Amino acid sequence: MNGKIVEIKIAGMALENKGSIKGGEDTIMVNHTLVYPGPGKPTVTTVKTYSTSTRFPLDSADLSYSQSVVFKEQIFGDCQLIVEVLAVDNPSKFEKFVTKVFKSVLTVAVGNVTGGISNVFLGAAAGTAVDTFMEQIKADEHTQAIGSAAFDFNAGKLPDSGFLESALKVPADVIIRSFGSDPLDGSGPTMKEEVILKAGSHNGAVKMAVTALN
Repeated sequence: MNGKIVEIKIAGMALENKGSIKGGEDTIMVNHTLVYPGPGKPTVTTVKTYSTSTRFPLDSADLSYSQSVVFKEQIFGDCQLIVEVLAVDNPSKFEKFVTKVFKSVLTVAVGNVTGGISNVFLGAAAGTAVDTFMEQIKADEHTQAIGSAAFDFNAGKLPDSGFLESALKVPADVIIRSFGSDPLDGSGPTMKEEVILKAGSHNGAVKMAVTALN
C-alpha cells in the first residue's frame, strides 16, 4: 500500500477564552498530533506557540508559510489529527520544565526547545516517548487545557472542501484556586475554587487545510 504525502496547515483558529493565564509574557501553546500516520509511527507532533496578547481569530492570510504549516507527512490510510490548546504560565520556568522532560523521555537534542518553543517538531522516531512528554506537559501546574478537537480522515479520501473544521471543546474543568478569609467570620485562610471553563463547553474553533501532494 502506497502512502499519500499530505500537507496540513493552519487555516484559522478562534479562541474565545484564554483561561486565567493572561500575563504579557505568558503563552498559548497549540499541539498538533497525527495518530498512526504510518507503520511504526504511533504519533508525530508539532507544537506552535503564541503570546497571550496574540489577537484571535488567526487567519491563514496573516500567517507566513512557516507559521501556518504543521505537517508534510506520508500518511497511509486512516489517520487522526488532534489539536490541543494550552495556556502556559511563566514561560521561562515552563521552558526549563520542557527541557527537563525532554532530557528524561526523549533522546534528541534539546536545542530545538530551549530559547523559545515557538515551532517544535517532535518526530515519530521517539515513539510513545512523545506521548509521555505531552502528558507531562499537560499535567504541569503551569498549564491549563482550554480547548481540543479531533479529526478522523483518510489520506486517500481527503474532504472535497480541502479543510477539516471543528469546534474547540474544553476537555476538563479549568479551575482557579485562591486563598481568602471566610466572608462570614473573617477567619482564614480558606481555599476558594472557581470554574472558569466547564468541561465540554465550546471555546472557539479550529480550521485546518489538508492537501495531497502526490
